[in-house]
Amino acid sequence: RNLNDCRAEITSLKMHIEGSRAGQYVSLNEGDPVKLQSKEVEEQISTLSEEVVNPTVEKDGGLISKVSISAEKGHIQTEDDMVVEEVKNIIADQREVAGEAGNISYANNGTLENQKEVSNYLLSPSNGNFSPRDLGSILKVDPGIGRDSNSKSDNANGEAASEEMGLGTIQILADALPNIVPYVLINHREELLPLMMCAIERHPVSSTRDSLTHTLFNLIKRPDEQQRRIIMDACVSLSRNVGEMRTETELLPQCWEQINHTYEERRLLVAQSCGELAEYVRPEIRDSLILSIVQQLIEDSATVVREAAAHNLALLLPLFPNTDKYFKVEEMMFQLICDPSGLVVETTLKELLPAVIKWGNRLDHILRGLLSHT
Repeated sequence: RNLNDCRAEITSLKMHIEGSRAGQYVSLNEGDPVKLQSKEVEEQISTLSEEVVNPTVEKDGGLISKVSISAEKGHIQTEDDMVVEEVKNIIADQREVAGEAGNISYANNGTLENQKEVSNYLLSPSNGNFSPRDLGSILKVDPGIGRDSNSKSDNANGEAASEEMGLGTIQILADALPNIVPYVLINHREELLPLMMCAIERHPVSSTRDSLTHTLFNLIKRPDEQQRRIIMDACVSLSRNVGEMRTETELLPQCWEQINHTYEERRLLVAQSCGELAEYVRPEIRDSLILSIVQQLIEDSATVVREAAAHNLALLLPLFPNTDKYFKVEEMMFQLICDPSGLVVETTLKELLPAVIKWGNRLDHILRGLLSHT
């Protein structure tokens, strides 16, 4: 009977080996549970071997000593050899399972607990024989376990590699654009603006950004109205993306360098920037520095520049934080009303005058000023 119990234990161990092969999920953080189980199994097998070598048989309610079973020694020895051989095979199989499982990692503690439960179930003598269907129900493990952590790590590595590649691309653009621009026909240079905007926005070195911004405003020698519109739209988009501080320190200074340029087309760019980029700087810059630039432009020798100054001053007024500069603005308006060019006067009366009345809310004062200038 004791030998039959040993065989039942061996059968359970074999089934445990098959179960281990079916559910190999080993956690690197928690060590190697299969190897630990192998040691436990070997200890149990060792105990079984001792019981097999020195069996004590229960018979008729009592125990039979070694002397009393010597007559059956030959038969038992044969069975003992078979059991020992099976034990050796189990040990070899168990070590093989441990070696195979060393290359597999458990996803988390939940999987490890599942494996321990399986091992305890399989090693329990009270369970006896069980079917493969029972084994399948025990070894249910979520196939998605461990994917989240791996995917997060892969995403982090992918983002780092993508960022590094992006910076490398920006550096290539910044190095190549100044050399490419001279070889592009003037009438087609505006097609380089998207590349130039991307490099200016994303390059990490401020001196390189300044150089590219300088190239931007000198991209076309004498930009026509359409080309100026394209350049200014690009500047507005850039200001929106980089924020107030970079607009004030990088974009506007490069633009305002053109205020004394020989070509009036370049000075027109300065006038346009005063009205269209003011939204993207701090309020205190609008009624101080930008207003001073406009004041200089209304004295320009070119009629088109003075007209552009009147138009952009009308755009600028609603952005002023207060009316502290009202009298200065009113003086500039009357100067434009008295301009020798009819085009400048017309633009002032149609655009600037209504803007001043709405902003300053001092119609009576303006009417008295107009009467004094008639």
